[in-house]
Amino acid sequence: MCSYASKRVWLGPKVGSAQVMKVVNNAISLSNLVIAAETMLVGVRAGLDPRVMLDIINHGSGQNSATLSKIPRDVLTGQFDFGGSLSIVVKDLEAFAEQADSQSMPIQSIRSVLEAFRLAKQQLGGEADVTEVIRPLEGLAGVLLRDGAPEKSR
Repeated sequence: MCSYASKRVWLGPKVGSAQVMKVVNNAISLSNLVIAAETMLVGVRAGLDPRVMLDIINHGSGQNSATLSKIPRDVLTGQFDFGGSLSIVVKDLEAFAEQADSQSMPIQSIRSVLEAFRLAKQQLGGEADVTEVIRPLEGLAGVLLRDGAPEKSR
């Protein structure tokens, strides 16, 4: 039985199925956060307002949990208090990579996401919030993804 999120689902009798489901879900969610952050930084650097971008994204096909909640609540406000640590999410992504490797599955995109979180953990420490993965990306982009934030030097 997997009691994850708001629904209970029977995944079958195989031991470890709930763990695999957990890391699959987390890999999707964490990938959405990194991809949304990177793409929004491109928009901000081009002069777009992040709140306007979110309004458009969230009324279109790009919406996901990062654009619906994490970025507007935790990143744009600078609160960075979603509640998960970088250490935990790096561990989850590494567990996903191990699962994929055990099945000889190629996961290049997830490996890139894992590297973004490893970089954030290296720069900010393992106890930093998961949403702080944006900080090293901002440094590379030369702009901040915050409400009313001045641009960093390019």
